[in-house]
Amino acid sequence: MRCTVIWCRHVRNHVHEAAVIFEHPIDLWRHIEGAEAGADLATRIDPKELKGRVLVLSEDDLMREMIVHELSETELHILSHSDLDEAIKNAQAEPPDVVLYDLEPDKENAATNVHKMREAPVFGSLLIATGEPNTQRIQPLKDAGADGVLRKPFQTMQLFAVLLEWLTVSQNQEEGASSTNIIAERDPTSRQLVDQYLTQLKSLNEDLATAMGADDFVQVRALSRRIYESAGVFGLMPLSRNAKIALTQLDSCYSIEESTTQIQKMLQMSRKAILDAANAEGAQAA
Repeated sequence: MRCTVIWCRHVRNHVHEAAVIFEHPIDLWRHIEGAEAGADLATRIDPKELKGRVLVLSEDDLMREMIVHELSETELHILSHSDLDEAIKNAQAEPPDVVLYDLEPDKENAATNVHKMREAPVFGSLLIATGEPNTQRIQPLKDAGADGVLRKPFQTMQLFAVLLEWLTVSQNQEEGASSTNIIAERDPTSRQLVDQYLTQLKSLNEDLATAMGADDFVQVRALSRRIYESAGVFGLMPLSRNAKIALTQLDSCYSIEESTTQIQKMLQMSRKAILDAANAEGAQAA
């Protein structure tokens, strides 16, 4: 797991404490079983570092209000909802950088609710707040489109640390993605070819989601490779780069489960490219 050391301090004798930023978000709980996260973070994160839009969704009014209160010292713009449909409607009108969904994996239709948000579509990082210690119970939520987990019970600085990481991921992806397709703007024929590719991409997305559900590694890899090879040719370079990362991860661990987060990001970028193109076409028609 490649990372960059951002600070290091001497503790005692030959013991040092270091902080690192991983190139891609990881769930440390998958690697450090039983570890208590966020020790001594109080002096590390300034609440003012948290900037952007966060949507907090929870049917538990008290928990939702507490999370919103904990974030009151930050520079975040908070959207707070108890109803899934209302949250989706608001997220489409004012797209958040991060969705923090307080949802228990054992709840009926939990995975369906996550999938519904992704299919709406709701973009940005989607985090599940839960105290469930069993990663196998959480995995269906990740398969449905969740990016990561905020473990409960959490301390304020743990909340800040997790949100800061995923805000950075979402905002970097937004900066790296261009809504303008240079290929499509060259001439009418190019525009037509790009539109045909976007229709094909929608079909590839559906096939990829089906292959993931069937745990068909060979098909998932083949479809990821097709997106990597084709997206850049048709002017979608950020998507192509993301597909390459997914392909590399699949090859390195030979596991759909271990690669789910990256594959879901590829699907999200594909859907966003299709939606952006449809919006641009609608604007031109108007």
